[in-house]
Amino acid sequence: MHARRVGSERTQAAAEMDARGRFMFEELIAGDYEFYTQVHFTSMADATPRQRRPPIGRQTVTVRDGVEAQITINLDLNADEQQ
Repeated sequence: MHARRVGSERTQAAAEMDARGRFMFEELIAGDYEFYTQVHFTSMADATPRQRRPPIGRQTVTVRDGVEAQITINLDLNADEQQ
């Protein structure tokens, strides 16, 4: 999972998801962020053309100091186009 300020092209933070899909960013300051994730395949040699363009999921969230934010990102592994 990656986080970047809305309007920025630079990633501010990254975190790995656990087996249940949970993650935590502890050092983000309050503000509006785009959170995004991308599927990574272990081997591209046998990947179909669609799999060579792995789907990206995104959600914009307002982060507040001391408040946990819930994020839900759905990835369609059969999508024809990237969002």
